[in-house]
Amino acid sequence: MGRYNTTEDYWKKVNKSTPTGCWEWLGSKCRDGYGLFKMNKQSTSLAHRWAIILNNQDPTDKVVLHTCDNTSCVNPNHLRLGSQTDNVKDMHSKGRYRSKPRSLSDEEVRAIRSSTETYVKIGKRFDISNNYAWKIKKRIAYKDVI
Repeated sequence: MGRYNTTEDYWKKVNKSTPTGCWEWLGSKCRDGYGLFKMNKQSTSLAHRWAIILNNQDPTDKVVLHTCDNTSCVNPNHLRLGSQTDNVKDMHSKGRYRSKPRSLSDEEVRAIRSSTETYVKIGKRFDISNNYAWKIKKRIAYKDVI
């Protein structure tokens, strides 16, 4: 039987020394920049949800929102529980939601494709969603740009 991750393993993957006060997740991440962690025999979950659980809060049937807007942050002081409606309102109020992505120049598309930054950083730099940055890099969007 293999070794399972513990609470100690979780905290080894966190950098608490950042100028923003964010606790950066150093472990594996999904394409949108959210940390991923598998505790014991449970299925893999988002690292910021584990931060809430390890802070003795129950996120069952709730969404964990980042007040800092840093998807890789696991600082419980930067996280709060809410509903999906709260999450959408938060996205709208902070200008992170677009029903239609903005148009990009061919030069911007090439810069995105050649970037080694995370999708989160690309999204912030070009004012697009993380998912849209992923689609551009994977040539799902802007297929005609070489």
